[in-house]
Amino acid sequence: MEQNFDNTKDAFMEVAYKKIEQQDKKMAAWEEQLKDLAGNKILLRQLITATESLKEEVIKSQLPFETLQELSKKLNINNILLKLGPQKVQHHHHVPKVIWIAAGLFLGFAMVCSGWYMTHQKLDQFIMNDTKYRYLKLDTGQRSLRMILDRVDKVYDSSTDMRKDVLDKEEVNRKNFEKLQKAEQLKEEAKALEKSIKK
Repeated sequence: MEQNFDNTKDAFMEVAYKKIEQQDKKMAAWEEQLKDLAGNKILLRQLITATESLKEEVIKSQLPFETLQELSKKLNINNILLKLGPQKVQHHHHVPKVIWIAAGLFLGFAMVCSGWYMTHQKLDQFIMNDTKYRYLKLDTGQRSLRMILDRVDKVYDSSTDMRKDVLDKEEVNRKNFEKLQKAEQLKEEAKALEKSIKK
């Protein structure tokens, strides 16, 4: 029995020895894994740090909530306007200042030219009237006319208001002529009325 006991003891020792060896191998593998985990721990910390810095950058680059709401409202309005299509198109035409200045200068030049033309016409009228007056004075067959013209010259030289007096007299004559025309018209209307009554 002792031999059985020794065999059992040897078998038990052998099994125990194998188990211890397996445990040693497992522990060596765990130690290797722990060493790898220590190296991975540094990588994990770096990854966490990079993730946090990336998170901060994303937060910094985000638009404020109010700005996003305003942008969303404007996009909605823009979409509605695009769906409606183009409305009335207004064209604004602007005239440059140079054109306004050129137009003003042209207008001023035109006014100066018309003034010169009118002055020239008045001068021609004065020359024509002077020539007529001299012709009447030269006509020797009309002695009484010459005497009247000489008298008028003397009156003009002595009176400075002769032009005003002549204009006033012409106005009185014009009014008298209008009154005579009106009287003639009334006479004709009265005759026409008498004829219509007699019938």
